[in-house]
Amino acid sequence: RSLAGSSQDWPNDDWGRSFYDAQLDALVSEALRDSPTIEQAAARIRMAGAQVELARAALLPSVGATVTGRESRITQSIGLPTDGDWHMLVAGLGSLNYDLDLWGKNRKALRATVSEKKAAEADDATARLALAAAVSTTYVDFAQLLVRQDVATDAVRIRR
Repeated sequence: RSLAGSSQDWPNDDWGRSFYDAQLDALVSEALRDSPTIEQAAARIRMAGAQVELARAALLPSVGATVTGRESRITQSIGLPTDGDWHMLVAGLGSLNYDLDLWGKNRKALRATVSEKKAAEADDATARLALAAAVSTTYVDFAQLLVRQDVATDAVRIRR
């Protein structure tokens, strides 16, 4: 409870649009779309979601059924002369299972898997934010170097 945090959302992926630079937007979008790290984070979220569904299923009743069939000549199988008749044997089995979860094991497992999914989502948001910030920082540093190059070129021209 002490780590509940604030109710604010993570910064979304389009925070860089506040710079009003279409080229930067395209670079960030391309990096987020093609990054294997982001794909891995998304896969971890999907896997955590599947684990949540499995844990949730443990709280529900389960139903099962099995049917088997066999065809044989009974008289031949016990060593008597055959009368030419075939006999069909069909058996069915149904089951219903429900875990009462008196001590809360399944509910605690569900809470744990939900927490793991939220952690995976936080990891994904962190990876996306870090990648977008790294691309933006590199882009701004490159733009600054271009301006410095122009200034140096102008200084050389003025000195000549």
